[in-house]
Amino acid sequence: MKSLPPQHRSYLLRLWRSGEGKTWRAMLEEVSSHETYHFADTEELCAFLRKQVEADGGPPPSDVATG
Repeated sequence: MKSLPPQHRSYLLRLWRSGEGKTWRAMLEEVSSHETYHFADTEELCAFLRKQVEADGGPPPSDVATG
């Protein structure tokens, strides 16, 4: 029997700057597994989220800002 893709994903999002005027950095923590993902900038964060949606068989989200 083929398993269905998840119908939702939950993450805790943390955003910070490592200095004045620096690029925003990000970290996601998956709520269910506590697995963490670190991103050097918001573009990497958005690319990761797009891949998660596409991997689950859905279209890429059109409302996610790209930085």
